[in-house]
Amino acid sequence: LGLGALVIIGLDLFSLGANVDVGHTDPTAGFDHPAALAYLQKNAGINRLEVTTDVWHLWQPDTALLNGLYDAWGLYNPLTLADTTRYWGQVWPRSSVSYNLLGIKYIIAGKAGPPADGDIVPVFDADPDINIYLNRQALPRALFVAHATVVNSHAAAWDVLKSPGFNPVTTVILEAQAGLPKTDTSPPAEPPAYDIALLQYEPRTVTVGLTASAAGYLFLSDAYYPGWQATVDGRPAALYRANYAFRAVPVPAGAHTVQFRFKPVSWTVGLTITLLTLAGLLGFWGIVRWARGGAPPAAGVRRGGL
Repeated sequence: LGLGALVIIGLDLFSLGANVDVGHTDPTAGFDHPAALAYLQKNAGINRLEVTTDVWHLWQPDTALLNGLYDAWGLYNPLTLADTTRYWGQVWPRSSVSYNLLGIKYIIAGKAGPPADGDIVPVFDADPDINIYLNRQALPRALFVAHATVVNSHAAAWDVLKSPGFNPVTTVILEAQAGLPKTDTSPPAEPPAYDIALLQYEPRTVTVGLTASAAGYLFLSDAYYPGWQATVDGRPAALYRANYAFRAVPVPAGAHTVQFRFKPVSWTVGLTITLLTLAGLLGFWGIVRWARGGAPPAAGVRRGGL
């Protein structure tokens, strides 16, 4: 049986690897773009990059992640969120509102020239393999919007988002939930004056300074996901799913600090269960040790004598 198991395991491993495409080029070469990366690290900030062009054989998909930059597709991983995956599949062309709402300021592409489906111009060509192009229609990652359109379902939010008249600079799409007014009014004739300063941007915490002349919504083009919480000036604030896949927080007029923090309840529940389980195991181990230490000696064994 043991020999049979070894034969089966061997056949399984060899059949799995038989058709693997083994290359003879250095796979790390696609990460080696020092001049281009230095340019992006100096100029990109939190603006996103797009690399889904003709350069995947020259620019490794996770290059941005390894160098503190932000790729629109994020981590190259099959475990993607349904809403953001659907959104990304429908953003084209690059001149569309949906594409520019993602804050994609720079596009990595080949030497043949910029993509032709947007207001895109070359800004860097000192790399031997790729060029960097500037998308002049890109919107900021954080926007302040005074007007909201409230819809009754997730599907309805998608329909409004894809409608020709939607303008994310003046309107944010919110999905009806408890505490959210279900009324819709016309956008103000003049957008309110506002100023946004990014104070902190980390994987689990984003802090934004906002000064606005009127009440409205701070929109952040980061994925909406259960576990994200928001505060305004340190006090809990509502966090809405906005523009189908992103986040928005209502903010009154004036100067405020808005913070997004990822604190999922599932993590707290899991940690509590883990600690209780560990405490139970330690307690059980202690009881067993105590019981064995107080048990009478085995038959035929005398204590304290020869």
